[in-house]
Amino acid sequence: MKKKFFIWVFLLIVSGIYLVSAEIRSKEFHTSYAREALPLHDLPDVLPEHPRLFMRPKPWSHGPSLQELRQQSEYGDLKAFVNRKPWNPKPGMEWAFRYLLTEDEHLAKSVIDSMKTSDFYWPGKLTELAVLYDWMYNCKLFTGSDKLVVENKILQWAEKAIQMGQERSTLWNHMGYSPFLDIAAAGLALAGHRREADRLMAMARGYAKNNLFPAWQANDGAWQGGWVYYAQGCAKLFEFVALWSGATQENLYKLIREEQGDWLKNHLYYLIYTMYPDRTPVDTSGFSATIGQKGGVFTLLLLARALKDPYAIEHVRWRNEKGWRLGIWQYLYALPENFPRGKKKNTLPLSKLWGRKGMGYVQMRSGWGENDTIVEFKCGDYFWSHQFQNQNSFTIYRNGRLAIQSGFYDSYFSRHMQFYYRPSISSNTILLVQPGETRWIPESVAYRFGIPNEKGYIKEWGGQRNCYIMPKYGSAESCFTWNKYVWRKNNQHHFETGDIKEFETTDQYTYVFGDATDAYNNNKFSALGNRPKMELSQRAMVFLDRKYLVVFDRIRSLDRGYKKKWLLHSIGEPVLENRPLKVETAGHREIYNAGSVRINHLEGSLVCKTLFGNDFLIEKIGGSARVSKIFPNSDNKGTALLKTSINDGYSRVSSTIATDKAVKETWHIEFLDSDRFKVRGSVTGPDGSGSVKKKYFLSNTESLFIPGQNWVGRPVKGDFFRLKILSSSHRFWVDGQNQSPGIKKMIQLFHDGTHVEPGNWRIEVYPKNQNEFDSFLHFLYPCDRKNNKFPDPVELVTDDNTMKGLFVDHWVLLFSNITEFVYRKITYPIQSNKQMSHLLTGMKPDKEFIVTIFMPDSRENKTIRSSGSGTLLFYTSKARKIEILPKY
Repeated sequence: MKKKFFIWVFLLIVSGIYLVSAEIRSKEFHTSYAREALPLHDLPDVLPEHPRLFMRPKPWSHGPSLQELRQQSEYGDLKAFVNRKPWNPKPGMEWAFRYLLTEDEHLAKSVIDSMKTSDFYWPGKLTELAVLYDWMYNCKLFTGSDKLVVENKILQWAEKAIQMGQERSTLWNHMGYSPFLDIAAAGLALAGHRREADRLMAMARGYAKNNLFPAWQANDGAWQGGWVYYAQGCAKLFEFVALWSGATQENLYKLIREEQGDWLKNHLYYLIYTMYPDRTPVDTSGFSATIGQKGGVFTLLLLARALKDPYAIEHVRWRNEKGWRLGIWQYLYALPENFPRGKKKNTLPLSKLWGRKGMGYVQMRSGWGENDTIVEFKCGDYFWSHQFQNQNSFTIYRNGRLAIQSGFYDSYFSRHMQFYYRPSISSNTILLVQPGETRWIPESVAYRFGIPNEKGYIKEWGGQRNCYIMPKYGSAESCFTWNKYVWRKNNQHHFETGDIKEFETTDQYTYVFGDATDAYNNNKFSALGNRPKMELSQRAMVFLDRKYLVVFDRIRSLDRGYKKKWLLHSIGEPVLENRPLKVETAGHREIYNAGSVRINHLEGSLVCKTLFGNDFLIEKIGGSARVSKIFPNSDNKGTALLKTSINDGYSRVSSTIATDKAVKETWHIEFLDSDRFKVRGSVTGPDGSGSVKKKYFLSNTESLFIPGQNWVGRPVKGDFFRLKILSSSHRFWVDGQNQSPGIKKMIQLFHDGTHVEPGNWRIEVYPKNQNEFDSFLHFLYPCDRKNNKFPDPVELVTDDNTMKGLFVDHWVLLFSNITEFVYRKITYPIQSNKQMSHLLTGMKPDKEFIVTIFMPDSRENKTIRSSGSGTLLFYTSKARKIEILPKY
């Protein structure tokens, strides 16, 4: 008996040790390409001939061939390219491409010499070197000794690529893709010539198989990291697919289509969907200051050609109205004339979801025309540092950006970035303001950028937790493998910040339901230095008849004292139907009874109505600094006048000559001669000098911004002007302070012609009485600016307040006002003699309900099954009351 006892104790100890060691092992993840490498016996055969990188000698299914390119160089754009002088004076890719087309050996020698020249490695340069080696391989001037020198250089750089890729230790960061592509290109170029090639190929293919492909499959091919970083980073993944499929006998296009949910085509469609009708990209995809989808354009060309997708082909041709600026790639991947023209009418789905349990992105459209409405919705996970804390947020476009992602990317660690642009305050989502809530950034960074902090902790004003970086846990960029990211998503760092729980689309409506509770400090996980504040944050949206957007929010805080705020950001100034109840700062902050708001931008307009308005107030916040009229001295001898308003593209810097950094004070402008002037502020003091002939003047403190065109007439030495700044800017107002971006960066970018709109205004809707649980219901109608007729929705509730909703046009729309699925008796009145469509959301899925329709002289019973997404749809005529019972 005693012996058995000791045996049991021994077994328990051993099993405990095993379980503990298994837990430890579960947290140990590979940190090298070698550990992720494919077994050598699984490598596919490589084409023996050259060229094989980005093209083949003869025609094939998914890319260009040298044979076809030489034929195309006899006519059209490619002929024009061959016949003109190289635009790049330095030998490289362009010269090698010209050599392939013409076999002009005058080009070859310089290219060969450039390959042999000693140079330092930087991510991306090895891919170019490998391609040059491949393209020049058959050249008679490229001798065996030359090849040996270049091969050794490729192998040396490959080791540096391996080291740098592993040091960057990143799955999503834009810096992690180029080393991976370099390793692949080196292996594919040297295959059959150097035995080291197999090792490099195994590393690249294994890393793609085990990490990049699963990650992109989980997100259905969507990207949310900023278009600048797309070009620098993940665009390289699609180059890898092209390189590998072209150089080997393994067709990755086919593999991804048949075995991985076709995320490649889904990404191609993502690039199509995320371009507005005005040919500018959406801005919710992560912060960057790019003018367009630079890397996306190349990927569009590559994938449109490879997949021969008619929608992509037509989109490429639509995008190309002003011509590409892609160097040789626009010729290498030009769509052959014999490719199908595509469909004139785009029949892609008008509503589409990417990454339901990943990054969570939905787009809903009224159509594909220039005057159509586009609604974006975001509810998903954190995956790297260049994304907003904008889960459960939306944007709206119609003939202009109406509901926007606000702010401006000026600098990664600037005050504007830390307190406005990255946090939830800049998004159309929900704030829950908890006193004392903080975020963390490295203390040295905070001091360098003048950010108030307490050992690195900075103030957070109501938003979602910052997953980027925290003491002890590090950041998402430290995930080299997919397994590590998945583990950290649900354990150590909790990158889980939201899921799209339901998505349903029909010809009549699109319904999407997102749960972003995990995005806030909550009972499951709170960032270090914080305590839980949120128990529930859910948003349901319905796009009715591709015309009306209805947004319903359920919010439960852990303390009724925490303030809830529903946000809507805009470029145009919100106009409310009533007079303000309170003016906190004239022209900037006003409080109203809740009701209807109208916002115009360009030719578009948005009407937003808060339902159950008696329970809510609206605060309107924003506007540039206000400036008085200019007071010239009475003895001025010149004719110069200064306009204080800015009306051209520079109005995005500020609508007045006082910037977002200006304070309330008096300014003097004095002319030193007939051109130059100096400025002085009563608070600021002397602040620089300028010229009326320059494109613009920006004072030293960035307080005054005067475009040259704002001066009219001719000044004379000694002319003197005075103006007053009546109030400071409130465009980026957070907790009593305007967190303005860098003015120089704004001027620079707007001068370059970017579409980026920082925004000017927002409304905050909040309950009159603070409760732990509140629900918000908003009706939004995007329309044309000239439209002065729009429906006025009627509030609806069920008898026990189980459901809340509205009645508009022929629709009755109800949302669950409780935190579980509805499976109980529901009764609500409806006075209508016309045919009505009833849509109830939040019902228990896949259950039968008995619907009783009470009419003036009769009643009718129907048995209706709810959908798998929990919607119940039925129709009535001449109804007076509806009663719904579960069919047990």
